[in-house]
Amino acid sequence: MSRIPGGQFTRFAVVNAANTALYWGLYLALLLVVPYLVANVAGLVVAVVVAYWLNARYAFHVLMSAQGLAGFVAGQAVTIALRTALVWALVEVLGVDERLAPPVAVALALPVAFVLTRMVMAEPPAAAPVGAPAPVR
Repeated sequence: MSRIPGGQFTRFAVVNAANTALYWGLYLALLLVVPYLVANVAGLVVAVVVAYWLNARYAFHVLMSAQGLAGFVAGQAVTIALRTALVWALVEVLGVDERLAPPVAVALALPVAFVLTRMVMAEPPAAAPVGAPAPVR
């Protein structure tokens, strides 16, 4: 596949739109057999693994690794908690249909997700050669 054109946030938004479709499909399927919060968390866990691959490859153009996946998963824990809280608030407080709450929660959490993902996906700075002076701060 070719790279998605546009800036980093645009590529991130496109990747997350595709990933949201995957997540929502899983959520709706699971909703047939489990309560909505369980369906939400299970769908998010699968979607996070797929999101790592899509974000590394297309949005941020970084190499994938087990360490990178672990960092991504850790960074997304905040987003998962935020989205779950938003789904709960949308359904229980605002009365939004439980089938429609997830994509709304994803859209509301998108800026936070971008910042966290960008922090995790940033390439580590190159190591200074041995004997080189430390950078001045």
